[in-house]
Amino acid sequence: MEIGSPAENADFCDAYKACFPSAFRRYTMLENERLFVVTPTFIESWVYIDSIPYIQILDIKNRKYISKQYNGV
Repeated sequence: MEIGSPAENADFCDAYKACFPSAFRRYTMLENERLFVVTPTFIESWVYIDSIPYIQILDIKNRKYISKQYNGV
């Protein structure tokens, strides 16, 4: 759901400026920037443990977490 421009949201601006000051200065006031609220249902990330790739899956909708070694298939 779109909730407006980043510049119109004080909470967002405070957090963005604190964590990413350079990006805040560059992008927040641009006319076409928009801020959206999303509810994630599935998140997949790739990590390396001792130089071995793993896929981490957080299936929020089904309340499951999986970490599995990537084998190239």
